Amino acid sequence: MTIAMPPALLAGEVVRYHGQFTPRTFMTHAKTTVTVTDRRVIVHDPHLLFGIFRHGFIQHEAPLRHVSRLSLGTKASGRRMFYGAVSIVLALMFFATAASLGVSSGLGLLLGLVFLGIAVFMFITANTTGIFFDTTGGGVLVAAGNKSELPEMHRAGFEIGQLLFS
Repeated sequence: MTIAMPPALLAGEVVRYHGQFTPRTFMTHAKTTVTVTDRRVIVHDPHLLFGIFRHGFIQHEAPLRHVSRLSLGTKASGRRMFYGAVSIVLALMFFATAASLGVSSGLGLLLGLVFLGIAVFMFITANTTGIFFDTTGGGVLVAAGNKSELPEMHRAGFEIGQLLFS
């Protein structure tokens, strides 16, 4: 695994942990980097166009004093599950409309297939495996990774937990 360079540090800041994870199995070029210094937590996410092409990055950070909880594992997105369920209902409505109108309603069948594809995409991407840093302001920093990287995430979570809460 290629480790990216740590982000720019403040004067006197020391890196305590630096690791990199691959959130999507089939897209190894898009890596999430988590860096913990003696002052802050920094999560560096790739920005992807159309979910495929790398186009810059998004960097989130929080001071260590504002990190209230560290969680790791797999978390389901309620929003994506809801949108997936709504898409399934819409797909079924378009399929029923196409069936009642007969063979001449290709548009209803096409729209039903589109909404079915959206539903499948929403359900597949609903789970996120990673390290979750809850902050006192109510925000969450997520260092997403792949399920195959879970043992490395547990090791990283243990090290980060020692740094944050000792």
